[in-house]
Amino acid sequence: MATAQATLHGNTEGKAKTTPLLNDKMKFAIKAAASLVLVYLIGFAQGWSNITTAATTVMLIAAVGSLENAVMNGLLRVLGSIIGAVIGMVLIALFPQERFLYLLLLSIAVTFVLHLTRTYKGDMTVFMLTGMTMMMMFQNGDTDNVFLYGVDKAFMTLFGIAVYTLVGILVWPVSGKKREFEHAQQLARALQNRYEARLEDEATQSRLHNEALQAQELLLKSIPQIPGTMETNFSPAQWRSLMRDFKALDTLLSLLPTSAELSDLPKPASHYLKGYESVRSQIDTLFDDIVKGWHKKRIIDIPKEAKLSVDFDTTDALSQLQRATLGSLALETKKLHALLSRIARKLNALHRPEPTHFVDDEPVKTRAFDLLDPEHLKASVVTFLIFWTAVACWILFNPPGGFMVVVLATGLSVITAFSPVKPSLLIIVFTLSFLFAAAAYVGVLPHLNHGAELALFLFLYGFIGFYFLPAQLSIFFLLGLVTMNIANQMYYAFDIFLLILTMFYAFLSLLLLFYYLPFSTKPERLFLIFQKRFFNQSLQLARYHYALIKGKARFWQKIAARYNARYLMNTVSKMKLWAAQIDTGYFDDVEKEALLAYVRNCERFATLLLIHTRTIDAQKHNPLLQAYLLKRHNATLAKALEHLADNPFTASASDLQTATERFENELSDFFKKENPERYERESVVSFYETISLYRHIWHTFFDLERKMAYLNLTSLKESRF
Repeated sequence: MATAQATLHGNTEGKAKTTPLLNDKMKFAIKAAASLVLVYLIGFAQGWSNITTAATTVMLIAAVGSLENAVMNGLLRVLGSIIGAVIGMVLIALFPQERFLYLLLLSIAVTFVLHLTRTYKGDMTVFMLTGMTMMMMFQNGDTDNVFLYGVDKAFMTLFGIAVYTLVGILVWPVSGKKREFEHAQQLARALQNRYEARLEDEATQSRLHNEALQAQELLLKSIPQIPGTMETNFSPAQWRSLMRDFKALDTLLSLLPTSAELSDLPKPASHYLKGYESVRSQIDTLFDDIVKGWHKKRIIDIPKEAKLSVDFDTTDALSQLQRATLGSLALETKKLHALLSRIARKLNALHRPEPTHFVDDEPVKTRAFDLLDPEHLKASVVTFLIFWTAVACWILFNPPGGFMVVVLATGLSVITAFSPVKPSLLIIVFTLSFLFAAAAYVGVLPHLNHGAELALFLFLYGFIGFYFLPAQLSIFFLLGLVTMNIANQMYYAFDIFLLILTMFYAFLSLLLLFYYLPFSTKPERLFLIFQKRFFNQSLQLARYHYALIKGKARFWQKIAARYNARYLMNTVSKMKLWAAQIDTGYFDDVEKEALLAYVRNCERFATLLLIHTRTIDAQKHNPLLQAYLLKRHNATLAKALEHLADNPFTASASDLQTATERFENELSDFFKKENPERYERESVVSFYETISLYRHIWHTFFDLERKMAYLNLTSLKESRF
């Protein structure tokens, strides 16, 4: 079990890793700060005005983007900015005197583009820059020289993108091959750990499963999204194909019989399964070779198809549930063997001189956007309200900065709306930045006489922001540079400094107001909303399963089932996010660890329910399964979920032993009336596989109920004060 005890980021050779002097975060901070310095120095050397626009662009990309895949992403950012500039100037040209109509169309266009920003799974800065540039074309309502103003703004935005992109390419270029390979190896090792710990206790398995999910996220983020950006022999589609296989591998590991189920067998599994030990040995070897194969260029030996079958002469004395356990173990082990062999073949294709790629028989269909996510839709409503509130403030009070208050408040709502990044925290960070900037404005800037001194000052300021603060907070610290209004010819006027400062506090105050209105963003309230949604989505899926078996699934049920199946895990992810944000110090009856354990159980239940959805869809014409399920109308999963969907605050701690005995008796009674020999062998094997899956689901459901009964979630509805 040595591998199972290895950490997720452990060294494959077992050697201790030393932290390099220049780690990835420090390199990123140096590159981003250098980009900021170059923007200012080149702009000053060329005598350009409005350099602040280019500097803000660099800050924005560094805060929400990355330096990876720099060439293609840089081109897309340029394209997005050009499109935003064109749309902005076209709207001004179409409605030069119709100011309200112009602002209405602009607000709709910006809200839509920022909705794409939130929902896009790739580099969100592409769409964010489009929306920001679109708004920056508006010159406080002034139509004089508006075209030149728009061109200047667009040019400085593109200049900032170009500098940032070139620095990313030329200085410590990020190796996509190294990054993707490391993350793929981490995921393979995490899945191997899960497999080797399959007979360990539930806490260990849960921990290793979480590590595997984290490794999946790392690999997903590092997989190139755009053709032409990869630095390996695999195309983005082929990387996604491998990702699909890894997810299928994780699913199979969830379906393997547990230690409790295997210990229920009178004798070891190898006594009942022919060829089990040989296949298991091949699986161990394949796991080792796949983990090592990402950095060792050697061809993996692919074993022949697994020969594994149940010895029915030894199963006469077994119960129906024990037979289901054996049937599931045999089938899932064969699938695991075949899946590992497929991954090994794809990995071999990477290391062979010819060919250096593989063709996937089943192309992976990916969705680049989550357009119908409820929170993203509500966040877009918030963005729309922020835009018009900021416009009203601009018209009525004409704050310092003018329309820039609208631009900044609307654009940066992407970071704060339905996000753990609180505007109150941003105000604190910006206040610290203001104090730092004020001290520099008074005590440092007036004493700088040479360009090299200014460059060093800008670099240190940028490095502090990018290195010591999280990415999404760094931009609010670095906006302190903007308040200094650094230019070729400096005019030191503290009143101007304070006016610029007022502009930033104005838009931050708007973000703070709409963090709580019109939707509550208290972590405990959001958690309860997602929990209720989780049970409702689970209930709708369970009802769909039963309707599908009966052959009475309606069209609207199929559409709803597809939606719920797509967003169920998304709901669980949000439960996990906001559960971690809850300050349990306000709620005496809720323990943080117990709450997180409950969410992890919900995640496991959702995983099994989605597997059940695919299984039912594949087995809906299995006559043996139909005959069994149609006789269990009062014991369906939907019946069990109805109470939790109606009242997700209380749960009865069901007795697993009693339920298991009832399950066994139902199976025995069923087979007294149904002769399995009347059905095809494939139908019988699939039936036992599904029964084993049911057992997993019910076990997880009862465990979920026990954890829920322990927690007093009703207290989360109470006010903190």
